Amino acid sequence: MPTKRSTQKPKPSVKKQATQTTAKKASQQARKKAPATQARKTVAAKKKAASHTLVKTRQKRLKIALVAAGIVVALIGAALGFDYAQNVNRAYPGVYVGDIAVGGKTRAEIEQLITERYANNLGDTPISVYASEDAMAQVSPDEEYQDALLAEQISVEEAQSSKQVWQSSTHDLQASIDVAGLADAALAVGREDGGLIARLDAAQNTYTINVAISYDQAAISALVDSINATLGTPLIESGIMIENGVAYPFEGQSGYLVSDTHFEQELTTHLLTTRDEPVALVARLEDAPVHITYEQAQKVAEEVTYAVSGGVVFQSNGVGVPFSFVELGSWVRATAEETDGGWVLRPTLDSEKVHDAIVSQAGKFDYEKPSTVHFVDTDTDQVKVEAGETTSLPVTSSAISSLDEALFGSDGKAYQQPEQPASAVYVELPFEDTTSAFTLDEAIDHGLICVISSFTTTYNTGAGTENRNHNIERVSAFLNNSVIPSQGSWSFNGTAGECSEATGFLDAGAIVDGEYASEFGGGICQVATTVFNAVFESGFPIDRRFNHSLYIASYPAGRDAAVSWPDLDFVWTNDSSSEVLLTVVCDNGALTATLYGVDPGYTVTSETGEWEQGEKFKTRTEVDETLAPNTSYTKTRGVDGSKISVTRSVMDEKGALVRQDLFVSVYDPVTEVLVEGPKDDDADSEEEQSASSSPSPDQSQTGGVSDEAQSQAGHES
Repeated sequence: MPTKRSTQKPKPSVKKQATQTTAKKASQQARKKAPATQARKTVAAKKKAASHTLVKTRQKRLKIALVAAGIVVALIGAALGFDYAQNVNRAYPGVYVGDIAVGGKTRAEIEQLITERYANNLGDTPISVYASEDAMAQVSPDEEYQDALLAEQISVEEAQSSKQVWQSSTHDLQASIDVAGLADAALAVGREDGGLIARLDAAQNTYTINVAISYDQAAISALVDSINATLGTPLIESGIMIENGVAYPFEGQSGYLVSDTHFEQELTTHLLTTRDEPVALVARLEDAPVHITYEQAQKVAEEVTYAVSGGVVFQSNGVGVPFSFVELGSWVRATAEETDGGWVLRPTLDSEKVHDAIVSQAGKFDYEKPSTVHFVDTDTDQVKVEAGETTSLPVTSSAISSLDEALFGSDGKAYQQPEQPASAVYVELPFEDTTSAFTLDEAIDHGLICVISSFTTTYNTGAGTENRNHNIERVSAFLNNSVIPSQGSWSFNGTAGECSEATGFLDAGAIVDGEYASEFGGGICQVATTVFNAVFESGFPIDRRFNHSLYIASYPAGRDAAVSWPDLDFVWTNDSSSEVLLTVVCDNGALTATLYGVDPGYTVTSETGEWEQGEKFKTRTEVDETLAPNTSYTKTRGVDGSKISVTRSVMDEKGALVRQDLFVSVYDPVTEVLVEGPKDDDADSEEEQSASSSPSPDQSQTGGVSDEAQSQAGHES
């Protein structure tokens, strides 16, 4: 029977089964992963689409932002353009100069506002500084008027010691405001000063430019010094004194003074806050501490002592002239100075002393000083000096500068390690041939001429003295730069001429018949007195001189000179071998007469006798119906008559007596003049007596003209 074939498939091999199984599993896994893969592809597609949308959105927003920014820029540009159009050459809103709103104003408008508000107030505003609050409350116009009358009759010392009020003005102090500078500062705000930020800040919070007033610092200092001379306690800095070539320290003393800086600040505040009104201030004194410690002074003393030890030798052309350490020490001084690093005590040389010492020994260098000189260009501010003959002159300023540097320069002997024994300092003294005219200072420096003598008096500058001071300054200008030839004479009246209204002189106090009165040219006698004393000290012959009716303590006793056209005159003679130059200079209440020329070699001594009592003064009363009832004031102070003698002896270089002069001054009594107001019958008799009387003034030794002078004229200036 045939065999029936089975239809069953043969079993695959193990390898094939494994492959099929793997494929099957892979297929199953693929079927399982397909949805996830599709999902991932979908997400990726969506992300891509979202990213694309975001980019487009950002691009759109950027375009919008750029458009907005452009609009803003355009708006800012338009605003700035409008701002520029509105404020070109104008101050920005919110800017102030002091209390003036200057926003929107042009330069011209700003300057006009500043001028009207501030600068115009500085024209000639009166300034009164009182000694105290009480003085401010008590000093009345009548008392100020009385003080003005007495100002010409008392010495500067008397006036200073009793002073209660100091008068000045913005004109005297040369007060000024930099109007153009303030306008510049106002226009700079929001531009070169701070830019846009400052502009916006000014608009919101305001921007104020402070107004400053500038003054003549010399005038401020003179006013403050005058106040301190009466009210203050002077500041004495620690320093050194030198004896026999050895320096010793001394301790300073603090002061109590009005400060220049604080006074200026207070004055500025008052001037800026008041309009067209006088300024009244009370002097504010404050502690003024010393700036130099005793230890500093001690250290400088040690340095100076070593610096001068060994002395100095000036040498020229192989010749050396020595000066001892004692002489060198006498030329040194030390002054307190403020530096960037603080206060220092700086030693230096007294140039005048060194100069005089060098010139006195210059002959040892075979130097022969010219015996004659000529003064030229005396009608200018720069008088020149010509030597009478050609010669070689020492240049002392160069030698002094070299010595100062060698002793106290940065590498000077004072700051070197001390050595024993100390050696001398050697300094070259140059000489220069005379080839042209010298200025006064150059001629003095070269030893061509010297200051033969000089004398200074002071005068009051307070209220009531303006006319007198005008006369002093005017006649001084007439006398200044007078040249007196050898053996020639000089006359006050002959040089000044008649000091009258026609020649520009004003009414001021003068002495007429024993009383003060108003005369044209009042005050010129002080100039005559100042010149007289300069001549007195020079040793030159005095040919004619008269004393005043009233002796003032500002002058040496018995050494005043009265002049009155044409009789009372002051005359003297130049008996030297060369011309003499007389200068007369006024400077802030100081009047100085100086004689320049070749040193005549005179030595002058004087002896003043005792005061002798004279006739007592009398009192006269005047009535002034314009005064308040039962009030009075002293128009002229009464002084007793007196007499005094002064003897002057003049010796030559060898000590021989050249001349001896006796100056006798007889001072007549000056009548006291009281001015009274009308009587009030209803007033108490005691009050009447008090009002009509005046305290007797200090009857100190003063006087009048001599009999000879009285016989010639009763008017003095």
